Amino acid sequence: SRAETCPWLSSPWTARGSIQETLKAQLQQLDPSLRVFVDNAELEEGADWQAQLEQALRTCRLMACLVTPHYGQTKWTVRELALADELGLRIMPINMLPSGSEWPPRGLLVIASTQYIPHDAG
Repeated sequence: SRAETCPWLSSPWTARGSIQETLKAQLQQLDPSLRVFVDNAELEEGADWQAQLEQALRTCRLMACLVTPHYGQTKWTVRELALADELGLRIMPINMLPSGSEWPPRGLLVIASTQYIPHDAG
């Protein structure tokens, strides 16, 4: 059930790696029982990604998206975000854009009214 499951960490392929792992570790330090879904680490090679993404999102309560200049420019990040919105998940954008960049980035109107967290918020 959603009440027992994970935050979802989403980012474009160009921003994969250490920041996702750091966020996952910090979330699990706050609550060791959390199952944090990191999309690029959890997807199985050769499997139907769309089905895996949908199944995982349906078990989450929150989607944290690392909004980089490339976020929203791939069909996968757009689909993840649209499904999260459709499912009524809490969406928490983390602004990884260069200082002074337009908010929301072009094509991401679903997060236009959402307060974002600056990546350097400490």
